[in-house]
Amino acid sequence: MTNIHQILSTNLKRQLAVKRKTAEKLAFEAEVSKSLLSDIINLKKRAGLETIQKLAEALEVPVAELFKLKRVRAPKTIVKMKD
Repeated sequence: MTNIHQILSTNLKRQLAVKRKTAEKLAFEAEVSKSLLSDIINLKKRAGLETIQKLAEALEVPVAELFKLKRVRAPKTIVKMKD
């Protein structure tokens, strides 16, 4: 089972990629330390509500977006059998 902290970490990484931002730039824009952001992403520390709000604002996404569980579907594979 995935916990809420893992979901936040995964979604922060995803948003960094989508927005083409570095963690350093996000930390600056959210007014949090680079080490705190790194620790949140690497599951070493838990983010407080205020920090989560700041990160969401800096990423220009609703807070809820950082907690969406995105399920990855396995690609459908077609196996052809020889006669």
